[in-house]
Amino acid sequence: MAVRSSRSSTTSTATAILELALLLACIGGPADPDVLIIHSDDPVTHGEIRVSPRSLDFGEVVVGSGPHTRALTIANDGDVALHLSGTIAIDEPFSASEPLTTLLAPGTSTSLEVHFDPDEAGEWSAHIWVESDDLDDPAVDVNLLGRTADVGNDTGM
Repeated sequence: MAVRSSRSSTTSTATAILELALLLACIGGPADPDVLIIHSDDPVTHGEIRVSPRSLDFGEVVVGSGPHTRALTIANDGDVALHLSGTIAIDEPFSASEPLTTLLAPGTSTSLEVHFDPDEAGEWSAHIWVESDDLDDPAVDVNLLGRTADVGNDTGM
């Protein structure tokens, strides 16, 4: 089936109906199963996810002093509701809470807490993906970084 779509903010509804009638008459009428014509002056609307920040750096922390928590803001910049479908698991020593809400109305936001709680010295990096029904960005990637201070067991002797 061939699909043709056109949008024009200057075309009136009456003009659109006339264009459709003329086109159908030229191509064999509405009985032609290979042609569907869609005409709309309305823009396509959908939820639009925005996650900030796109990278969380927990800096240098002391082993056993956590968990250390940072917040991600998840916003809907779209025209219709955005459904959050969750987060993809991340590796320890990082963890995340679920968003405070899973349905975001247009222009609203929610928070997601990400935790860093290392139990040994080292440097860590991981990613967390926030999933939604956004047509353009169904999974948004956030980079996670953290490291521990090398405090050692210096007794001063």
